[in-house]
Amino acid sequence: MEEYIAGKHAVLEAVRSGRAIHKIWIAEQAQRSSVQPIIAEAKQRGILVQYADKRKLDQAAGKVQHQGVVAQAAAYEYADVEDILQSAAEAGQAPLIFIRTWLYCCSMKSKIRIISAQFCVQQLAQVCMESSFRSGGRLD
Repeated sequence: MEEYIAGKHAVLEAVRSGRAIHKIWIAEQAQRSSVQPIIAEAKQRGILVQYADKRKLDQAAGKVQHQGVVAQAAAYEYADVEDILQSAAEAGQAPLIFIRTWLYCCSMKSKIRIISAQFCVQQLAQVCMESSFRSGGRLD
């Protein structure tokens, strides 16, 4: 699944961060001086840049103000907890894991989501404890 990133600064930062960008569209009437840093960074990283009609950018960006620049990016890649822990161990650092979930009230579905979130946290804790046991009990 692909994602669209809209706006000069958002696209430039996505490119600089190393995010997988398939293509960047720039409005034909965009001021060259304002989009030159984006073009330079894209060229350096081998990202295709195309000039397009403003209507194409409007369609890709939806209701977001695109400022004449829209990027087509690959969806985020997700990692398994084991991979995160392994990567942190190889780097000699403590792992940082951010869990994001939405909890809704007043429906059967919310109870399922809450149970699911609790189950994921319990699994994560179990993996961390097993990892700690394998590393001699250290939790750095």
